[in-house]
Amino acid sequence: MTEPDERRCPTCGDRKPSGEFYAGCSECKTCKRGRSRSNRAAQARKIAAFERFVDALIILADKTGEPPAERGKARADTATPAGAAA
Repeated sequence: MTEPDERRCPTCGDRKPSGEFYAGCSECKTCKRGRSRSNRAAQARKIAAFERFVDALIILADKTGEPPAERGKARADTATPAGAAA
């Protein structure tokens, strides 16, 4: 029989004293910490992947040899408006 001061953690399934749970949280502290640690590691991997992506974009932009403000400007200057005589 369960004691009134015990709760079951839905993650690990163990019955633990109420002191092993954060207030307002259904998971026990051990499971909550593990899930938080896992989420932080996943977020760090996403940030690292994004930083690599930005670095690759910077390298590609540098290879064009044009400053960012000048890209596409030459094409716009040489285009003739519709209906204009060439």
